[in-house]
Amino acid sequence: MRTELKLLNMLNKISITCVVLLLATSAFAQPESKTYKDKEFNSKYELKSGMLDGHYESFFKNGTKKSEGTFAYNTRIGEWSVWDSTGKLRVKCIYSNPLEYKQIVPTVSSDGPIPLLDKPVYTLQRDNLGEWKYYFLQERMCTYQQRNFKCFYTGTPQLLFDCKTLFNILYSNARKKNISLYLSKKGDEDDTYSMRLNLATSDSSLIDSTKFSLVGFRIKSDFIFDNSRFVSDERPLFVTPLVVYKTSPKDTTDLFSVYFPDIRKYLAQVKLTPQDMPSYLQNLDDVFIFGCFRVDRWRVSNVYDRGTIVTYVSTATNAVNKDLLKEVESENDLWLHFNK
Repeated sequence: MRTELKLLNMLNKISITCVVLLLATSAFAQPESKTYKDKEFNSKYELKSGMLDGHYESFFKNGTKKSEGTFAYNTRIGEWSVWDSTGKLRVKCIYSNPLEYKQIVPTVSSDGPIPLLDKPVYTLQRDNLGEWKYYFLQERMCTYQQRNFKCFYTGTPQLLFDCKTLFNILYSNARKKNISLYLSKKGDEDDTYSMRLNLATSDSSLIDSTKFSLVGFRIKSDFIFDNSRFVSDERPLFVTPLVVYKTSPKDTTDLFSVYFPDIRKYLAQVKLTPQDMPSYLQNLDDVFIFGCFRVDRWRVSNVYDRGTIVTYVSTATNAVNKDLLKEVESENDLWLHFNK
């Protein structure tokens, strides 16, 4: 038992070192200029390691500019403007972090009680474990909801972390029984993870790392537009390592699933050190809270109706990019809707 704990501790130290070395080279990744056009919208954007990073513009079908701003690591930063289809500026704001911005347009009156509307209802604050505190969402204020299942694979490196690091955090804490593990029932389209994996009674070979190879991860999350803050917020729910067992090398299998809030304190221990990182990105927990990772495969389900789940899957790079852009444009559309 002591030998096993020493090995797990060693894995954690190696993982943290790998993250530091990986991030030290992140500055060398250069953005790629891209364009997208279909019946719904047109856009010009920049990608860096599969993430929106750099200048962004979108246009209506009539060619009128719809939005303009800047991304960093998949998050909005700095000044953003959104126009309606006639060219009238409807929204202008300046982001200080992915969940907070100062509203410039429409202006807020300085008379009477109305200035209270210009005060932020939420300010990013860390707890004593280094995690950002969640804003309490009210269901009635969630104007738009979408359930995402985002996969990324070990064959495509991430810019801000190493997949082995993430796996070692999950695996070591699972073996120490610091976290609960869950499994999906066969045919469970929405992956409700209703079955708990009991390591004391289960076949230990299921999580024996000598019997499988890690191939990637799936992140289950809810993408929400919160009408009380007028901002989009994506909440990770479960993290699932994807593996291939040596006995069945052609089949990708869920190893287990972990409830994301249960692992936040362990992710927060892995610090991000490059000097060019935004202040809101300081540890590995921040990376997943703000969705700062590339996606290789994307599935969406209808969060409103579990009885008739509607799903589609994006696998090609252009299709995944479209899903990413659609989330951006859905937020732009909602800003326009509430600022007519």
